[in-house]
Amino acid sequence: MKKIAFVLTIAASLVLGSSAVNAQTSTFKDVSDTKHPWAIKAIDFMNKNGVITGYDDGTFKPDKGVTKAEFVSMFSRLFDKYVTNEDSPTRQFKDVPSSNWAYDAVSKVRRNQACKPTKARANDCLRGEF
Repeated sequence: MKKIAFVLTIAASLVLGSSAVNAQTSTFKDVSDTKHPWAIKAIDFMNKNGVITGYDDGTFKPDKGVTKAEFVSMFSRLFDKYVTNEDSPTRQFKDVPSSNWAYDAVSKVRRNQACKPTKARANDCLRGEF
């Protein structure tokens, strides 16, 4: 998770430029500038731009590992504007049913050849596969 947060921090700092650091509260109740000063701007920037959404209970869970399904969903949202094939998703992985919350994102990423055509194992944690 710290690698993802680091990447998000770098991305946000490139977009936001060098601005003064102010005390900041997050849109997520479990993220604060005292607990997560290295990531709060990136997390909130990505949330405001629709890349990350957090959990239904209003938390982000910054210390929880990122699953493949979560990463692919973030990746898909981040690059939505570059995707030219907007057809409905084609079932690409037998282990991701159409009822899965990440089905559209996983199918879109596979359809655009951004991942290998193997089992998705979408709920496994990332282990350096991307």
